[in-house]
Amino acid sequence: MPINSNSVLKLALGLSIMIILNLLFNYGIDIFFKEPKFEDYCGSVIRRPYPDKTSCETVGGMWQENVPIEKIPSATNAPTAVGVASAVVGYCDATFKCSQELQSADNLYKRNAFLIMISLGFISCVLGFLVFKNWPIAFGFSYGGLIAFFVSAVKYWSSVDDKLRFFSLISILLGLILIGYFKFKEQSK
Repeated sequence: MPINSNSVLKLALGLSIMIILNLLFNYGIDIFFKEPKFEDYCGSVIRRPYPDKTSCETVGGMWQENVPIEKIPSATNAPTAVGVASAVVGYCDATFKCSQELQSADNLYKRNAFLIMISLGFISCVLGFLVFKNWPIAFGFSYGGLIAFFVSAVKYWSSVDDKLRFFSLISILLGLILIGYFKFKEQSK
């Protein structure tokens, strides 16, 4: 089969639709479904020092007690420096509570983004296989759906619950099998 300019242009159109479709999906998720930011949860907390346990715990921080530090005797054995213990010091992890809230919000965001992305990928596959009859457009949408599945798995997979992954995969697989059945059943006769 010789390659002509028309088939090259059709392939370019299909690949362009595939790429733009996924850029649209990702950009749409970023615009309409905001990812949680550290500054929104912990921004005001980290801008101040918290010198004691009470002030630390008031802002949702976790106070870490340190062992008293003994002053090291000087080389000259001066009486003012020998054996004097310093006060107990500690450290305030002021972002303890807000970091947990941020992590919880981020997990929810990634779970929802995963579901949106695989749903958009499935819809793209349905459009590509069953709705559009024009080859480059059908190619762009069906492969765009494939790329959406891949992006959702790479970008959000680690934050999604195992059961949600399992049932999402079963649903998508069954849907793709049904698409294949209806699309190609007349060709197998």
